[in-house]
Amino acid sequence: MTVYVNYVTLHNGRVSAICEHCGKRSKSTTPGQDGEPRMWELSGWSSAPYPHDFKHDNGSTGSTWTCPACNKRLRAGEALPIRGGGWARQIV
Repeated sequence: MTVYVNYVTLHNGRVSAICEHCGKRSKSTTPGQDGEPRMWELSGWSSAPYPHDFKHDNGSTGSTWTCPACNKRLRAGEALPIRGGGWARQIV
């Protein structure tokens, strides 16, 4: 069974966001109070904030993240798959 995560904690205590669409990892940041990446340190990344213990349908918990490349595709009107099932599209 695949386990989906929205961020990972690195050996040095820093954290990296993981794009909910393509799985790309962000540069590492210092964790916020809840242990998640700090959005303000991730240029071009966006986040859909959720409580740290919120469980999504794909089994992941907490906030979800979208990388700059997927943000660009969403803004262009493309529908993108979400890791673990489902689709996302930006409504303009």
